[in-house]
Amino acid sequence: MADKKICRLVCTDTGTSLKPVVLTNQEAVVLGRCPVTGILDKKLSRQQVEVKADFECRVLHLKQLSSSPSLIDGSSLILKDQETTIPNGGRFQLLNNKYEYRVIFPTPPALESKPKPSPTGNSSGSTAKRAKGDITDFFQKKPTKRRISEEEPSHQEAKKKAKLDGPTKVTSKKNYRGTVSDSESEDSLDSKDLNIIQETSSKKRTQQQKDYKGAVSDSDDSDVGNKQPSTNAPGKKNSHAGVRDRDGGDTCKAENSVAARTPLNNKDFKKATSKDYKGAVSDSDDNDSDGLSGDRVLSVSKVSKAETPKVTSLKKYHGEISDSSDEDDNKQDPESSAVKAKLTALQQNAKRYLAKQSADRPETTHPDSLPLATSGTDGAANAGKQLGKPAADSKWEEQGKLVVYTSQGVQASNKIAGFDLDGTIITTKSGKVFATSADDWRIVYSEVPRTLKKLHSDGYKVVLFTNQLGIGKGKLKLADFKRKVLGVQSKIGIPMQALIATGEGVYRKPQTGMWTHLCNHGNDGIQVHTTSSKYIGDAAGRPADWGPGKKKDFSCSDRLFALNVGVSFHTPEEFFLGQKKNRFSLPEFDPRKLSSAGPLLSPPQAQIPAQGHPQEVIILVGFPASGKSSFVKKHLLPHKYVHINRDAMGTWQKCVAATESALVKGQSVVVDNTNPDPESRQRYTACAKKANVHCRCFVLNVSLDHARHNEKFRRMTDSAKNHAQISEMVFHSYKKKYTQPTPAEGFDAVVRVNFLPSFSNTKEESLYRMFLLEK
Repeated sequence: MADKKICRLVCTDTGTSLKPVVLTNQEAVVLGRCPVTGILDKKLSRQQVEVKADFECRVLHLKQLSSSPSLIDGSSLILKDQETTIPNGGRFQLLNNKYEYRVIFPTPPALESKPKPSPTGNSSGSTAKRAKGDITDFFQKKPTKRRISEEEPSHQEAKKKAKLDGPTKVTSKKNYRGTVSDSESEDSLDSKDLNIIQETSSKKRTQQQKDYKGAVSDSDDSDVGNKQPSTNAPGKKNSHAGVRDRDGGDTCKAENSVAARTPLNNKDFKKATSKDYKGAVSDSDDNDSDGLSGDRVLSVSKVSKAETPKVTSLKKYHGEISDSSDEDDNKQDPESSAVKAKLTALQQNAKRYLAKQSADRPETTHPDSLPLATSGTDGAANAGKQLGKPAADSKWEEQGKLVVYTSQGVQASNKIAGFDLDGTIITTKSGKVFATSADDWRIVYSEVPRTLKKLHSDGYKVVLFTNQLGIGKGKLKLADFKRKVLGVQSKIGIPMQALIATGEGVYRKPQTGMWTHLCNHGNDGIQVHTTSSKYIGDAAGRPADWGPGKKKDFSCSDRLFALNVGVSFHTPEEFFLGQKKNRFSLPEFDPRKLSSAGPLLSPPQAQIPAQGHPQEVIILVGFPASGKSSFVKKHLLPHKYVHINRDAMGTWQKCVAATESALVKGQSVVVDNTNPDPESRQRYTACAKKANVHCRCFVLNVSLDHARHNEKFRRMTDSAKNHAQISEMVFHSYKKKYTQPTPAEGFDAVVRVNFLPSFSNTKEESLYRMFLLEK
């Protein structure tokens, strides 16, 4: 266990392995491009910040040393020589959106004493703390059993806690005869099994042993459909059956496991089972490698010393403890009736306990299956296969920028296997990046048809989701592309559906319009289960040389599409060839990490209007679509500032004239233009100087990709009516011209404006927090 006298700064960046920085009380340490951090990035100053841990107040004092600003919690920017404090659990970034560290102080002695039993059975709330971790941690880090901070209890403490709190999970031991369960969840705790004993007449024993074969089994599959045989041998005097939760996704393990043991000692116990007992102690699922598709049925037995057996926790409990259902059920002796009454009571207690557990414990989701876009979907993992009627005829439908093909024989399903087309199912015969004709294609891997036929037989509906902007631009004829789709379907040999985005807008991946259309209009009303569905594509954000001679992926749109709709993601090489996962990078701007909390202005002491100045000029600086006009309307117009905007007035000359006129009248002015360079800003600082009034520069703290994201969001909502469309050229032109403003230009102060999003409804917020940019 780590020393209690240290504070740790843990790097949370994905794809990095930087060692933690260890601080002692009141020790000043300089962080930057240095051996202390192990960072070699030349963009980072050697002396970026100075940090000092204050154990008494449990805060980290941080002083900015470099002129390149650092960030606090991803938003609040600190400038050179500025000092701030960061609480335990807080985060800071040495460079904009890079090298993020989390502050971890040791738990105070008062909190390290033996914890009282909690109503939920969790120890010290550590599980909840982990659930609130940085969301990017889920994408590339697999759960381990290593504790990441001193705030988490040790394994021994967790075991003590489990005894106080009651039921938890069961982990099998290597030498435990007949047990095949093993929980890989990092929160697994040892617990006792629930065992129930039912005694009946000896003449049922023969029938019981005959039916018992195969009853205690363990069903587990993988991406290639392998089955894990049960280690239980029927007929032994002490046979222990283990039930293991299967791997429910591509990289994440099922969170809960249950081991059930059934003693069969003929000397001490007699046990009758129903005719349908086979498979009662088993996990049932099909070949779906991404979700559980069958109801779990659990039956276990044992008697505790105090006759108050504990019920093991299961995330979604579908178990039943069934009674004997043979012809002698109506002739039970008093002892059997008493046992049956106990069974019924235990069932009711189990349901109440597990309902409370599921309400108190936050669910853990696969990193690539976060539920950010669930339009028309349901996350029920344990629902069985549900299919619609086969389509009688093939048909093509065109709805604006969306074209839909449904082949004859396609059946609606609650399980969708979605695929990109180019680079995933097919590639060019010519070897060129882009097809030279409608016939320039071949199946990319020989394993593709066989794999898709297996998915079809397992109850999946196979659906193609493809961006084809060339159709909308007139570079590709729709008739030729239809011919290609029909050829691909014929080659694969199964019914399938294809959704084709022919232009920009909501249907183009990674935006979710095609998925929403499928769920709402293209699946015969059958609800899609995202936990049982998957998506495979080659635009995965992989770097150059991810494979021998492989180029960098042209975008990350397929991976982001899967993230947005909430299904597991695989590359073609992983899914068809079984290759290991490759490194990848998500976009630097992550809309899910934006917070509406925090200070609006930096430094926080900056105020609107300026204190001690009855009149002033505020000059805004920021990308198009960075939120300048919204900021003016919400925070400056209520204070009677005159709004100067070139979009409304037409030319900068008219803007300057309006500024001078307002200042003569004694009014304050806000100049709402992009103002990227000193030349454009000097026009208005001169007006302020001439009128001898206070002048401040407000810089919108919004990056290029953040502004591009805002523009995409505008185009998809009603706000597009009030704004002209902004091209990529305009964004990059601003970036090229931009020069960071300084007081030397004539400003009394330079203030940063943090972007604090607000939404009129939850639908808007869900859309905004999706990844809307392809790259």
